[in-house]
Amino acid sequence: MQEEKITRNLEDMMNSAELLSQARFQASLIAKVIQSELYQIAERTEYSIENLIIAARGDSDGVEAFHGKSRASLVVAALACLNGSEFDTIDSIIIVTLKNFNYFSIEPITGQDLLSTRMIEAMHKSELLDDDMYQILNDDSLISSLQIEVGSFVVNKFNPCVPMIATATDRLLQSRKWCNAVLKELPPNISLAEIIRLDQMDGTAKFRDFYNPSNQGWVKISNISLLSTTRKSELVKSRTRSIQHEE
Repeated sequence: MQEEKITRNLEDMMNSAELLSQARFQASLIAKVIQSELYQIAERTEYSIENLIIAARGDSDGVEAFHGKSRASLVVAALACLNGSEFDTIDSIIIVTLKNFNYFSIEPITGQDLLSTRMIEAMHKSELLDDDMYQILNDDSLISSLQIEVGSFVVNKFNPCVPMIATATDRLLQSRKWCNAVLKELPPNISLAEIIRLDQMDGTAKFRDFYNPSNQGWVKISNISLLSTTRKSELVKSRTRSIQHEE
């Protein structure tokens, strides 16, 4: 009986993963079809804001009032109008950049970035994704963040193999060298680091040695990568308990 339960557990996980793969493929396909249509619209209007607005509403009166970011948003709104899609959907799958006051370029969002939470929410809201697909794409048991955040366990990007744990003496000597500086990468004596703070402004992260939490420092985010592990961070668990307590 226990063996059947274990087998059923594995089968359920594999079936869910297969459904997620199919849902991702379908969502990506829908987005790419829309992206292709947007390029066709842009080409027909010669990437001209004035031509685009005229095509969308018959005249371009009032266009001169838009400047900077709002002018780029105007392009998104016009593309959405001509495509028959919601503004948020278009804004979540392309990037519009103004080349000068009248001309624009569009860049498709691709890869993992295409299947962002924002894109999934926008497509579901506009009924491009049905409820079942939306639920699958938001299944927390299958989706894990690819971003480094507080509570993440990390290793050096260019040395993913976890090294042997250094002696206490080695750790003490090494800690004196890096405790006050931003490091290019994690010290070689750190076999497992946990992120305790992020500074997105300068692209650095504060870490602590998982096996010796008193050893802490700052490192460049670009040179570290997530460690794939089922280990749970106390930082994340305590935050979850705090949220549950507030509720």
